[in-house]
Amino acid sequence: MKKILLVDDDHQILEMLSTLLKRGGFSVEITDNGKIAREMCEGGKYDLLVTDIVLPGKEGLDLILELSQKLPDMKVIAISGGDSVEPEYYLELATILGAQLTLVKPFTPSEFMDKVHATLGTRL
Repeated sequence: MKKILLVDDDHQILEMLSTLLKRGGFSVEITDNGKIAREMCEGGKYDLLVTDIVLPGKEGLDLILELSQKLPDMKVIAISGGDSVEPEYYLELATILGAQLTLVKPFTPSEFMDKVHATLGTRL
């Protein structure tokens, strides 16, 4: 079973994405803090990190850069609704820093699951 870490400071999004992934047969852990996410990843136990860009504790871009260097086998999907800048700007940076795929909020459940399956090379 593929193991996924979700990182977002919006608890409704965390809950929705976690439910989708569990229904899809994935093992899921969640956090709302970038620093905690980095600590959770230290054991290298995740197949996929799905992270928002704007986070408390450690920004998503910093998290992506650090983890893509330390854990090159872990895949990354970056998600963003933007902040004071357009989300596409953040997501382009995320790709440069190591994210395999990106997704602009809001997105549909099927768009999200398609990205997860594409990143992990899995299909139902």
